[in-house]
Amino acid sequence: MILLIDANPARRARRADALAAALGPEVATAGDLSSAYTAAEAGCPPVVLVASELTHPAEFLMVRTLIERLGLELVVLGPAPPGPQALGLTLLAEIGPAMHDILGHQVAGHRPGAPGPAMRAAPRGVVVIGASTGGIEALETVLSALPADGPPLVVVQHIRPDFVAGLVRRLGAACPAHVGIARDGETPMRGHVYLAGATGRHLVLRRRGGLRLAEEGGPPVSGHRPSVDRLFHSAAERVGPGAGGVLLTGMGRDGAEGLLAIRRAGGATIVQDRESSVVWGMPGAAVALGAACEVVPARRIAAAILAAAAASDRLAERVR
Repeated sequence: MILLIDANPARRARRADALAAALGPEVATAGDLSSAYTAAEAGCPPVVLVASELTHPAEFLMVRTLIERLGLELVVLGPAPPGPQALGLTLLAEIGPAMHDILGHQVAGHRPGAPGPAMRAAPRGVVVIGASTGGIEALETVLSALPADGPPLVVVQHIRPDFVAGLVRRLGAACPAHVGIARDGETPMRGHVYLAGATGRHLVLRRRGGLRLAEEGGPPVSGHRPSVDRLFHSAAERVGPGAGGVLLTGMGRDGAEGLLAIRRAGGATIVQDRESSVVWGMPGAAVALGAACEVVPARRIAAAILAAAAASDRLAERVR
């Protein structure tokens, strides 16, 4: 199934017919944003197409967040919209040959109305965490206090590559959630902690058939690869208000700019306080930029994460 959202009735019908003829799936339609989320949740389509002019209302940012939390891919159909509303989304100029590369792999073999794997345990949001000097102890404190079914956590810890496997074992023994090395293409799921591996590549979030973990090359960012800043910026771009950012103890300023991007995107941001940090470089830089919604001791960060996630869930329920 594909869900098409278009306020123009004649154009909506024409586009729906063209989609069905070209790709063969069932096409559901909606004429406004207020009914789009309900239709997406009920039908579980792998792809949601939205007419570009519907990205202008402020309501679109909330609907985008809710749809993406279902693990669905949102594609803008029509001219590229101005402004930041569609930042990070796939753009499709019009229904035609190019759409096969963008949409074909998403709808192939999908049973109408049947949720894909990501839908069966789709997270409402993702929490990204960055740490450096003193971060292993801080991570252990935070992660051990979170429940086994908590929000998905994606972590960049500055550490020598040959120590990554040992860190996974240590955190796995202390944490109720499953701890593992992030794999390219994985869907972040509840009850899982994903650590950047020893590949020497950046760990980021991308959207392709839902939210995915991805590794990418490129030069170091803020002096590091993998970089906390690179992960945080990708979360701000791909998850928006559904992202939570946590910056723990560490030397330097990696993660400060990225945390500010998450806050500006509407996400919750949490910074470890000076007293409980081994080095208050990264957290201090974030506070100086105004990137922190909360500054709390390490022992209270897990509670702050859960409170932010609960507030986000309540907001989502009110909009539904």
